[in-house]
Amino acid sequence: MPNHDSLGASPNPQLAFEAFNSFVAQFDPIDLLSQLTLTFLFTQETAFIGEASPVRLWARWIEFTAGYLATRPIGDERYAAFDGNAVESFENLIKQYFNSLPIHLWTDRLASGERTAADRLLMSAKIESLYVRGDACPHQFLEYASELYGQHDQWFNSNLGFTIDDAIRIARSVPVELERRVNESAAKARTDAPRRAEEFLLAGEAAGLTGRELELSIACQLHFGAARHLLSFTVEEMAEVSGVGMNVCKAFLKRMSQRFGYRNPLFPGTFADATKAPWDYNCVDERPFLERENKFWMFTNSMLPSVLFYTFYFDLMADGAYRSIFERSRGAFVELKVKNYAARVFPKEAVLLNPDYPNGDEFSDVAVLYDGKVLIFQCKAKGFARSARIGEDFARLRADMQAGIRAAFDQALRARKYIHESEEAVLRSEGAELHINTKQITDIYLINVTLMPFHALTTRFENIEDALGLFPEKEYPLSLSVGNLDIVSQLLDSPAKFLHYVNRRLNIEKTAFDLQADELDLLGFYLAQGMYFTSEEFQGLTTVGLSGFSEEIDEYVHRKYDKHEQVERPQAPVPPGFSALIRDIESLRSMYRTDCAIALLDMSGPARSKTMEVIEAAKSATRGDGKEHSVSTGAPEHSRGFSFVSVADADSVEAVFQAAFSFAALKKYAERFDEWFGLGWRLGSPATVDVALMLKFPWQKDEVMEAAVQQFIRPGRRIDLR
Repeated sequence: MPNHDSLGASPNPQLAFEAFNSFVAQFDPIDLLSQLTLTFLFTQETAFIGEASPVRLWARWIEFTAGYLATRPIGDERYAAFDGNAVESFENLIKQYFNSLPIHLWTDRLASGERTAADRLLMSAKIESLYVRGDACPHQFLEYASELYGQHDQWFNSNLGFTIDDAIRIARSVPVELERRVNESAAKARTDAPRRAEEFLLAGEAAGLTGRELELSIACQLHFGAARHLLSFTVEEMAEVSGVGMNVCKAFLKRMSQRFGYRNPLFPGTFADATKAPWDYNCVDERPFLERENKFWMFTNSMLPSVLFYTFYFDLMADGAYRSIFERSRGAFVELKVKNYAARVFPKEAVLLNPDYPNGDEFSDVAVLYDGKVLIFQCKAKGFARSARIGEDFARLRADMQAGIRAAFDQALRARKYIHESEEAVLRSEGAELHINTKQITDIYLINVTLMPFHALTTRFENIEDALGLFPEKEYPLSLSVGNLDIVSQLLDSPAKFLHYVNRRLNIEKTAFDLQADELDLLGFYLAQGMYFTSEEFQGLTTVGLSGFSEEIDEYVHRKYDKHEQVERPQAPVPPGFSALIRDIESLRSMYRTDCAIALLDMSGPARSKTMEVIEAAKSATRGDGKEHSVSTGAPEHSRGFSFVSVADADSVEAVFQAAFSFAALKKYAERFDEWFGLGWRLGSPATVDVALMLKFPWQKDEVMEAAVQQFIRPGRRIDLR
């Protein structure tokens, strides 16, 4: 066994890889992979595997090792036993090898001279792809695979011998059966160990161990010694546990399994270069089941949903006669998912699928017209080619970003230009003609949605613009994947909450530092503190990395979709009554109510508390004396003010509106703010608020307003919201 300690803390990748290669060659690959999988990838049934869990590291290491060993034919030589000591040695070697790679990349770049922006981008992509494995949640992969490939059942049956739903049934059943076997084996080992230990003690073969130590040793041997058998399937067993017919299971395994020594003909030289091997094409991503003597093993259960989503893409694209049909279905699939997710947030009648210009050209893939807002969604099924994803080919990376994001942005810019240049924009959708008074439009959002994520590359385009040069105008879309839009639209399922998040996301481009984070970490950071970067801790920084903020979101998704539990959604902390205030504002029918709610959401935590405090004080005063009361607050940094009027004797909502409007207009002028939001409430109303209005225009001097302010505005105590 090689002395891996002699390699040092940060060995040369070539030396570390050679040590790893020499070590694993001593063992039967099935035994080695079975022991590692059983030891590190089977957690307690209720355990949630978080972002920082060692299980994620082990899944990556075992995936690499399985792919590496699968390319090596198995001979007839005798192998050493892969026991606990071997597991420890393996861990040291694989950790040293993977740890050596980022250091090598960094020092290699330094040795080659000054790094360009393109070099830095490629290195960032390569390091991220070394460990980042998840493009979507497991349930999303299976849902998307079913919906996308289910349209092509006839092709699947004719060419592969099974449908995508057959494949998903097998994919769902195999991990469940393995979990059952592992739990049963562990329970049986614990039950049998005391009896076996007593036999050893009576025979004087305890080797100086206490009874408890002997029991534990025997239980481990009984359980882990059965690893090879526990994790294997025959075709018959797979058919039984999945409920899928024998012939279909045979067809599935024919496509999804490989024998040792298999290599994809397009990638014949994999795992030869130590500095590239972890990024090499791994055949377990294509054929995750390893076959030996009519038995099948899968050592990477967690990656099976993603394999089902990705691998059949290449089968369909390879069929020249069918390719165009499949490609059209991919685009339509993304558009329909975006429409459905947008309809969670906005009224269904406000969400349009494939609206057209008057001349019949497509305006956008999906559009939302709601309360003075226009959301223009442009969707692309395009994703990263493998060479771009692993930071190997800058030209391909830029081309993929151009096709997947910039091209969509150009289409959205054209749609926005049409609205801006029209007094009345006309759109056609589902046989109806929609006339839009563009003077009522306050905001237009350009949103790019891709089938799969571009990860941290698209969360702040300003990070990479020097390298790519795709946005010379320094304006960027909000870009996110279908899967991330799914999660965002679940957790922020009202127009104001969703749009406030979009505003905060777009503001990231204005930070003075590079920001490294994926979408769900940003969403978690938003829920935690609103996604603000103005506090002292961010001052003077050049780069900020966010990680671990998605933990609560990840657990919510896991418990809801993997464990099928009733679980509360993660939410931002708010003072009592604040959520009801936002809800009641959004339930009103007045124009620009959403702007009022967004402005309130834009407040800091203390400002929200103060606002609720003064609103309740005004209501209490009206309840006490039956008179009208009003309060106002200001947010000077936004040139924005808020006022609230509680009315005792109003006989209609219109009367409340007049009181709220008059007070808001006078206060806006008196405070010289550009924005003012007015709220009103009628005594006895069960709602938190009955009226919401927005006044948004630059302040300018007006003699009539000067006189009105002097006459009607009483001196009061000013409260600034910060």
